[in-house]
Amino acid sequence: MKRENERGAGHRFWFGAFVCLAAFLLLGTQVRADADESQEAQALLQRMAHAVRFTNYVGVCVYRFGNKLQTIRIVHQVKDGHRNERLISLNGPEREIIRADAQATRIQPNGHFIAQNLALLNTPFDTAFAGDSARTAAAEGVWDNIYSLELLGIDRVAGREARRLNIVPLDHFRYGYRLWIDEHSGLLLRSDLIDEAGEPLEQIMFTAIETPDTIPDHWLKPTRGGQASTWHRAHASSRMQPGKVAASAWRIEDLPDGFNLAFRGRQPEQDGRSEGFVEHWLYSDGLATVSVYIRPRGKRPFSGWSRIGAVSTFGRAFDDYQIIVVGEVPAATVRRIGESMSIRTQATAP
Repeated sequence: MKRENERGAGHRFWFGAFVCLAAFLLLGTQVRADADESQEAQALLQRMAHAVRFTNYVGVCVYRFGNKLQTIRIVHQVKDGHRNERLISLNGPEREIIRADAQATRIQPNGHFIAQNLALLNTPFDTAFAGDSARTAAAEGVWDNIYSLELLGIDRVAGREARRLNIVPLDHFRYGYRLWIDEHSGLLLRSDLIDEAGEPLEQIMFTAIETPDTIPDHWLKPTRGGQASTWHRAHASSRMQPGKVAASAWRIEDLPDGFNLAFRGRQPEQDGRSEGFVEHWLYSDGLATVSVYIRPRGKRPFSGWSRIGAVSTFGRAFDDYQIIVVGEVPAATVRRIGESMSIRTQATAP
């Protein structure tokens, strides 16, 4: 009997050891698989960022934000190292945007500015994914602690095979993305911006797209005349002076993890009614961006927060200053930054 008990105990020992070894091997296999998937997802994201910048394409996309839906025709030309674009609104009031690199001209044939309809002010598929900071963050694993990348197989968009990639935030200070990336060209065919509850805030999707080798220049000419206004697309005004601001009297005491200062500058007030400077700080996590504006306090300073589509804004008065924080991030992010702004006892560089 004793020998049988010893034999049984030995069997249980070796069975337990086998189970532990198998679990360890499976865990190691899963870890390697997760690492391989993460690398594949990062490579796909970098390929997409390159394609958005350097591929000729012509297409029609639908853009949904809030309860509004727009249809836009896009012509994107890459020529001699420069990017040229033409965007035409196909529903609602007639509008066109002509772009040459960072300069954009809005054509409004009826002479009226449609203030509530801003979809054409930014190229729908020329997102943060095309920026240098996004490519660097993806390549260097900067997002490891703030975003998770998930590959979800193959789908179809605009009659083309597309690889699905989810960018999932690991906290409540940034939005997530669901992406559909063209298997052939690497272009972004569809993008859903996802809020904190997992619901889409904005959706952009091509319904038709072609990628010709060349695009004739006349495809970029406006079809009709009208009132035109030109501006420069940049994170900060050309009057900002990032290199000449040696110090700031302000600091942010509770900046959410992952956000780093990408730009800081200032410019004189332009309203003609007040003296002083507007200070602008731009923070980015490689994908999401937040701007902080500090200006002399007016008679009616903005206080509280608001959200229009994906853009959240927070404002507060501090002594003789107005602080405005705005970005395509959740309200909790702009509120946390805005409420933690304070004046240093001695101006020092950030």
